Amino acid sequence: MLRLDRCPLNIRIVEDIRPYKARKVAILNGAHTALVPVAWLCGVDTVGEAMRDKAIRHYVQQTIDEEIIPALDLPAEELRQFCRCGHRALS
Repeated sequence: MLRLDRCPLNIRIVEDIRPYKARKVAILNGAHTALVPVAWLCGVDTVGEAMRDKAIRHYVQQTIDEEIIPALDLPAEELRQFCRCGHRALS
Protein backbone atom coordinates (compact mmCIF):
# COMPACT_ATOMS: atom_id res chain seq x y z
CA MET A 1 0.00 0.00 0.00
CA LEU A 2 1.27 3.44 -0.88
CA ARG A 3 1.48 5.38 2.41
CA LEU A 4 1.04 8.98 1.26
CA ASP A 5 0.04 9.98 4.79
CA ARG A 6 3.69 9.43 5.78
CA CYS A 7 5.12 11.46 2.92
CA PRO A 8 6.72 14.81 3.90
CA LEU A 9 5.06 16.56 0.95
CA ASN A 10 1.92 18.69 1.18
CA ILE A 11 -0.46 15.81 0.48
CA ARG A 12 -3.96 15.69 1.94
CA ILE A 13 -5.85 12.50 2.56
CA VAL A 14 -9.53 13.44 2.25
CA GLU A 15 -12.85 11.66 2.13
CA ASP A 16 -14.11 13.66 -0.85
CA ILE A 17 -11.77 14.76 -3.62
CA ARG A 18 -14.45 16.67 -5.55
CA PRO A 19 -13.71 20.16 -4.11
CA TYR A 20 -10.02 19.71 -4.92
CA LYS A 21 -10.76 18.50 -8.44
CA ALA A 22 -13.02 21.53 -8.90
CA ARG A 23 -10.16 23.73 -7.67
CA LYS A 24 -7.74 22.29 -10.20
CA VAL A 25 -10.18 22.46 -13.08
CA ALA A 26 -11.33 26.01 -12.29
CA ILE A 27 -7.92 27.51 -11.61
CA LEU A 28 -5.72 25.74 -14.14
CA ASN A 29 -8.22 25.32 -16.95
CA GLY A 30 -9.79 28.72 -16.29
CA ALA A 31 -6.41 30.44 -16.34
CA HIS A 32 -5.45 28.67 -19.57
CA THR A 33 -8.78 29.56 -21.17
CA ALA A 34 -8.30 33.23 -20.25
CA LEU A 35 -4.66 33.14 -21.36
CA VAL A 36 -5.06 31.71 -24.88
CA PRO A 37 -6.67 34.64 -26.73
CA VAL A 38 -4.41 37.21 -25.05
CA ALA A 39 -1.25 35.21 -25.74
CA TRP A 40 -2.33 34.54 -29.32
CA LEU A 41 -2.92 38.26 -29.96
CA CYS A 42 0.55 38.97 -28.54
CA GLY A 43 2.19 36.35 -30.77
CA VAL A 44 3.06 34.08 -27.84
CA ASP A 45 3.07 30.33 -28.54
CA THR A 46 3.54 28.61 -25.16
CA VAL A 47 2.29 28.95 -21.59
CA GLY A 48 5.88 29.23 -20.36
CA GLU A 49 6.57 32.08 -22.77
CA ALA A 50 3.33 33.79 -21.72
CA MET A 51 4.18 33.53 -18.01
CA ARG A 52 7.55 35.19 -18.66
CA ASP A 53 5.72 38.18 -20.18
CA LYS A 54 5.04 40.58 -17.30
CA ALA A 55 1.77 42.00 -18.71
CA ILE A 56 0.29 38.61 -19.63
CA ARG A 57 1.32 37.11 -16.30
CA HIS A 58 -0.32 40.02 -14.46
CA TYR A 59 -3.53 39.54 -16.49
CA VAL A 60 -3.66 35.81 -15.70
CA GLN A 61 -2.96 36.37 -11.99
CA GLN A 62 -5.61 39.11 -11.84
CA THR A 63 -8.13 36.81 -13.53
CA ILE A 64 -7.40 34.08 -10.99
CA ASP A 65 -7.57 36.47 -8.01
CA GLU A 66 -10.64 38.47 -9.06
CA GLU A 67 -12.73 36.03 -11.10
CA ILE A 68 -11.83 32.41 -10.43
CA ILE A 69 -11.01 32.24 -6.69
CA PRO A 70 -14.13 34.15 -5.55
CA ALA A 71 -16.30 31.69 -7.50
CA LEU A 72 -14.96 28.60 -5.68
CA ASP A 73 -16.29 27.14 -2.44
CA LEU A 74 -12.89 26.64 -0.77
CA PRO A 75 -10.86 28.92 1.52
CA ALA A 76 -9.45 31.80 -0.55
CA GLU A 77 -6.02 31.67 1.12
CA GLU A 78 -5.71 27.96 0.38
CA LEU A 79 -6.59 28.66 -3.25
CA ARG A 80 -4.01 31.44 -3.51
CA GLN A 81 -1.32 29.08 -2.21
CA PHE A 82 -2.31 26.57 -4.89
CA CYS A 83 -1.70 29.11 -7.68
CA ARG A 84 1.80 29.22 -9.08
CA CYS A 85 1.77 31.57 -12.05
CA GLY A 86 5.25 31.62 -13.48
CA HIS A 87 6.67 28.92 -11.21
CA ARG A 88 10.13 28.15 -12.68
CA ALA A 89 9.65 24.38 -12.55
CA LEU A 90 6.40 24.65 -14.52
CA SER A 91 7.50 27.08 -17.24
